[in-house]
Amino acid sequence: MDTAILTAMIAAVVAIISAVISIIGQIRVAKLNAKFAEKKEARGKRQQAEDIISKYREPLAHSAYDLQAKLFNIMRQGLLQVYYVKGNESEREYTLQNTIYVIAQYLCWREIIRREIQFFDLGEIESTQKLTELMDHIQMLFLTDGLDPVFRIFRGEQRAIGEKMIISENDRQSCLGYATFVENQDDSFRRWFRQLEKDVELLSKDALSHGERLILLHHALIDLIDYLDPDCLRFQAKYRTKI
Repeated sequence: MDTAILTAMIAAVVAIISAVISIIGQIRVAKLNAKFAEKKEARGKRQQAEDIISKYREPLAHSAYDLQAKLFNIMRQGLLQVYYVKGNESEREYTLQNTIYVIAQYLCWREIIRREIQFFDLGEIESTQKLTELMDHIQMLFLTDGLDPVFRIFRGEQRAIGEKMIISENDRQSCLGYATFVENQDDSFRRWFRQLEKDVELLSKDALSHGERLILLHHALIDLIDYLDPDCLRFQAKYRTKI
């Protein structure tokens, strides 16, 4: 074979091999860049989710604490007997309205957080997975029909109550204050709380017979508080006794 032809063939083969190696290298670089971008995006989403949880940790913890305290007082301290059954008109009104308010307040902060993180898959974010599980458990305890119907609030109703309680303050979502809640007698607002008013009446007559859901909710709320405030910096351990 002519030397020139052989040289040309070798050069062609070398060129092809070089091209293949170059393409393989480019593919590898592209894959590495894609993985890097994916990891960066995941870290970004994780950080955003964690920032949102941190932002609302305090109000969520306080709303959970207020609700568990109310449930404890109903089931263990005879709150409804003392202030709703035997109380004066002012005491009866406060006991009724505040009981409903603390339920609505918790659902409000739960709905705010749901809106903020609805585009994140918290199940894939280890630091928020436990929080999601705790809140979902409380949601299920409210809606299940496997318990006495007192304080049963279906999923859509939970969200609706939360929506009604949300207000905007300085471009930030917050919860309706107690005074405004009581003063708002608009039928489109109060209709969401009528069944809860009837439930308070039933509880005032026989809390023990209707209290299974309240007890389970109380336990779940304490678990949520323990997660949000593990070092008892906001709420003392002695006030976290489960019913």
